[in-house]
Amino acid sequence: MYDEQRAKRAIDFVKLLRNTQGEYAKHPFNLMPFQEKMIKDIFGTVNEEGFREIREAFIFLPRKNGKTELIAALVLYCLFMDDEYRG
Repeated sequence: MYDEQRAKRAIDFVKLLRNTQGEYAKHPFNLMPFQEKMIKDIFGTVNEEGFREIREAFIFLPRKNGKTELIAALVLYCLFMDDEYRG
């Protein structure tokens, strides 16, 4: 089952954040289409009870493609915005 509202909530939260390193430091976090798709798949796929079905995700990207910033943004989302207990 897919919950578009939960996926959009995660995307919107990440877009509120700003980059912290490199030439894009202090600029808004602009997600590339593949990053948005990844976040939508992880946070939008839910089971019958409405809980996330995907509990772990492995993200393999080449060096210097913003993995650390993206993971930090997702951790912040899970810490402050996710409604799942022990998410």
